[in-house]
Amino acid sequence: MMAACVFLLAAPAVALGATQGASSGIVSSQLTYQGVTGDATGMVLTIKRSGQVVYRRPVTSPACSAGREIAPQCSPNSRHSVHVVDLQPGGEPNVVLDLFSAGNSVGDVEQVFSYDPATKTYVRSEHEFDAIQASLEDLGHTGRDEFVSSDGSFTCKFAVCPYSGTPIEILAFGDRRFTDVTASYPSLLARDAAKWLRRYKTHLSDGLGWIAAWAADEDLVGHSAQVQDYLTQQLKAGHLVSREGYPTGRRFIANLDKFLSKHGYLH
Repeated sequence: MMAACVFLLAAPAVALGATQGASSGIVSSQLTYQGVTGDATGMVLTIKRSGQVVYRRPVTSPACSAGREIAPQCSPNSRHSVHVVDLQPGGEPNVVLDLFSAGNSVGDVEQVFSYDPATKTYVRSEHEFDAIQASLEDLGHTGRDEFVSSDGSFTCKFAVCPYSGTPIEILAFGDRRFTDVTASYPSLLARDAAKWLRRYKTHLSDGLGWIAAWAADEDLVGHSAQVQDYLTQQLKAGHLVSREGYPTGRRFIANLDKFLSKHGYLH
């Protein structure tokens, strides 16, 4: 009896299978894998049109391929990582797969599958976000969703990571391409900017990460003159400082302007 018990305790654990699915109209999709979200293996995506399988392949991604600086791994980022949604006008729904990538940078990988009538199957497009998660939202109330995320390139750039602001980022999908449409939503940019400015005003001794995100939002809607005026005021007041060794004062402003120009915020 003891030997049997030892045998049972030593038996290897078996990874449990899991399934996620979604549908809209004639399109349905199913993701199967072993393990749990965040640590899954053997992912396979199946897409049906009118009940007929037209796509069934293992889930792969350049973000999860060999050769990255850190050994990468992609997994479903939640228990609801498969979507069938309208992303573009005049066509049938797209299948969207949310993946979590633990590679060079921890971020969200969004894969969009579009039906190709010529080949009668689905074509994959992909975007790797710097932020941990992107959400699908119909911001314009048009019946078409956009990807709403934040610009993770600001993380740890002007302040330590927990004190880094990441301005809002909105991408639309069409013609199998992701397009940055953040500037098309000035009210959301204004709300985002106000959030970062409030945080900056409560962290004047180490708020460079917050004010950098505020400047990005404001520059994107054409308020560059006001941004420079406010930064000059803060410089004279001695508030553009850091306790962590980041560039401060005039060097901070110069570095910020260069960064915002490079990333398309400041024209």
